[in-house]
Amino acid sequence: MATAIFESVPNFSIGKDIETVKLVANTFQSIEGLQLLHVDTDKDANRTVYTLLGEKKELLQGFKEVMPVIMEKVNMQQHQGVHPRIGACDVCPFIPFKEATKQDAIALSKEVAQLFWDKFKIPSYLYGWSAQTKHRISIANCRYGEYEGLQDKLVTPEGKPDVGDAVFSSKYGLSIIGARDFLIAYNINIEGVNAKTARLIAGRLRASGILIKENGEYIRNPGRFGFLQARAWFLEERKQMQITTNVLDYKENSLFSIYRACQHEIGTYGGKVTSSHVVGMLPLAALQQKETSSLPIEEQVKHAITELGLDLYDRFVPSLKILEFAT
Repeated sequence: MATAIFESVPNFSIGKDIETVKLVANTFQSIEGLQLLHVDTDKDANRTVYTLLGEKKELLQGFKEVMPVIMEKVNMQQHQGVHPRIGACDVCPFIPFKEATKQDAIALSKEVAQLFWDKFKIPSYLYGWSAQTKHRISIANCRYGEYEGLQDKLVTPEGKPDVGDAVFSSKYGLSIIGARDFLIAYNINIEGVNAKTARLIAGRLRASGILIKENGEYIRNPGRFGFLQARAWFLEERKQMQITTNVLDYKENSLFSIYRACQHEIGTYGGKVTSSHVVGMLPLAALQQKETSSLPIEEQVKHAITELGLDLYDRFVPSLKILEFAT
């Protein structure tokens, strides 16, 4: 019987302390059989995303070894960054990769959440496929109020954790753990517009859209892409305005269509798109399109890198960014 392999993409609230970022990476790499494919650190977000690949036992051991490092080095009372967050290990998804099913990933996510509570006394919300209620399918719903609102949230019926007791840890917060399909964290860098305009454009693109006032009442006007989450922020470290997105289904909402739509929207306000950036890794199929399908794979990838400006923000190395090339 083939062994089930999972991808896991834990998001830790570390990004300014580079020594801790490296220590976590080294700890994951010390686990026999566990592959650390990529590390993506953002100082403005004060956040680091690790891309892992391994069997259930390897991933469990990895978190057993890494969490004590996080608990020693991270203090959420002092954490600041542009990215929303609710805990030291903010989000931890599990994705079925090879010979693993959706149900396998759900079971693993629940086991890790139980590990966090039993061993470290960190409660969890279960999201995505693992959600116990419809409301908690969305990370945004789970994270509502963020770390600053967590203490008050935990004492309400709606804020009760799915795993662990409703105990507020001022140092570690809470973790959001679940199973899901491939998600692409995709950021588009822009210039020539202010923050208010950038937020408006993000609203026009994302599925949830924007609130508009009509006949004295506010109604929600859906955005262009049904499988896109988006918001805008300014990156102080790079002096860069950015529309940051999560592409929930790249087959329905391609990176190319999102990039072009952003170019069009920004252009109407006299601004422009300068580059884009993939946080973590992505499947090869996300960089392929019908127009270039007759080309060799390597040429298709080169064309995508150029069209999406992926090499203009940070160096895009296919062997480090594309899952099939890295494994």
